[in-house]
Amino acid sequence: MPPIRLDTFLPYRVAVLSDRLSQRLARVYEGCGLSSPQWRVLAAVAEKPGRSAQDVVRMTPMEKATVSRAVSALIARGLMRRAADDRDGRTSRLTLTADGERLYGEIAPGVLAIEADIAARCDKAGLLAAIDAIENGLGAEDAVDTVSVRG
Repeated sequence: MPPIRLDTFLPYRVAVLSDRLSQRLARVYEGCGLSSPQWRVLAAVAEKPGRSAQDVVRMTPMEKATVSRAVSALIARGLMRRAADDRDGRTSRLTLTADGERLYGEIAPGVLAIEADIAARCDKAGLLAAIDAIENGLGAEDAVDTVSVRG
């Protein structure tokens, strides 16, 4: 069997790209004292206030314990609040505090500028379609709820 050429091996290239993008984005939100999981939770709740931690787990590639720690840290910093769901007391709904909304408002332009830079280098709609096709081919057990991610 010939060796795998990493420069043309798609899974490797996607993983490297993902790591590079994550590092670039992290420079924006880490400057505001947030970890990657905390930023993802903050962004998910800013996109749709009232999401539960379980909703965040379903839409992101994060484990339940990671989301729980991020939520606890955001609440401890006064950036997020948790309230019992009116219909199901076992579920908590998450919302940003005024400080959380302010911090999100500081971070969002920086991460959107990174996305705009990426979109200027490619066909964004075509790239999203390709990502969807790859995710659909992976099967449900490996998929992230991309519809929720994109809203």
